[in-house]
Amino acid sequence: MMEEEGLAGGCGGSGRCDVSDDRTNAVQDDESACWRQSQTEFLYAMKEDIGDWLGALYGVVIGADEFFEQLETGILLCRHANDLLGRRSKDGHATDDLSK
Repeated sequence: MMEEEGLAGGCGGSGRCDVSDDRTNAVQDDESACWRQSQTEFLYAMKEDIGDWLGALYGVVIGADEFFEQLETGILLCRHANDLLGRRSKDGHATDDLSK
């Protein structure tokens, strides 16, 4: 099984998953389940971290469980984009061309 650094959380860091399966291809099924579990845990941790970061910037509470629901209106993301544009103009950069 191919294991990436930091993504083995669902496998207990051992490279083997605790998921058991009685099907004929149990080892492959276990590895697939472990990969899905690791990816799910990684995504959850990222949503927590980004939610905490946005919370610190804008005084909002965004938990991992409601992360996408909080961002789906686009209000907070637009606020963040406007803040970045405002900082860019204060630094003397043109705000009409962000490709530079």
